[in-house]
Amino acid sequence: MPVYEYHCKNCKKDFTLRMTVDEHDRQLPECPSCETKEGVEKRIGGAYVITERKS
Repeated sequence: MPVYEYHCKNCKKDFTLRMTVDEHDRQLPECPSCETKEGVEKRIGGAYVITERKS
């Protein structure tokens, strides 16, 4: 599952959420600090890949 980065303009805090692409496309999340959706904006973050290796 991808990790998305957000910034809340109301409380000035950054936060990350792990969610499916479908969840991400539906709506903006609620800020975990001030519990509002208004003022939440997406941030462009780095990408990383996690792989599993079978032995």
